[in-house]
Amino acid sequence: FDIQKGIIKPFFPVEGATNKMNHPSVRGIVYEGRYVIIGQTNRGIWLYEPATGLYKRPLFQPGPAGESIKRQLENDFIDQVYTLHNGHHIVAARDGCYLLNGKNYMVTAVEFSGNHENVNFCYQDNKKRVWIGTGKGLHCLDSNLVPLFSVKEGIQSPTRCLYQLHADEYILGAEGLYLLNLADGKPTLKKLTPYFDNIA
Repeated sequence: FDIQKGIIKPFFPVEGATNKMNHPSVRGIVYEGRYVIIGQTNRGIWLYEPATGLYKRPLFQPGPAGESIKRQLENDFIDQVYTLHNGHHIVAARDGCYLLNGKNYMVTAVEFSGNHENVNFCYQDNKKRVWIGTGKGLHCLDSNLVPLFSVKEGIQSPTRCLYQLHADEYILGAEGLYLLNLADGKPTLKKLTPYFDNIA
């Protein structure tokens, strides 16, 4: 969208294309300065470079492990692409959670206890903790993506979003709206209102 000229340029997918976007549904999108990172719902990630008008795929580690992650991601249902403070990106998807390196654009798997629970979102707070919401709860990782703890009890899953109110206080959206508090070093949950329960 060229705001100065008021012109919108569409980018339509081409079914079966191997050199550009090939699926009409996009659920995750981020611009990181060089590429627009496009997360299609079940055809993987594209890196679009506005300066050249060219698309490319991210990289994967050589060998069977990298090939396995590539196959999984390119058939996965992506929900979100989220940029971390260090410039790397989390790709939240149905069958896994992936890290897209912001320097070399290589994809690796993020390993934690909820990475196969239908990952819905990622959020990084001002203490650089990484929060990952899934169909079965909420998981907290440190800035190096090492798991710290999970919150499952008392949440009507799936979890959908998180917002930091204060240093150790968050609003969590799931099937309902919750207040999450870490002030005592361990997570406690309190339902804010029953108004949002069971709203489709």
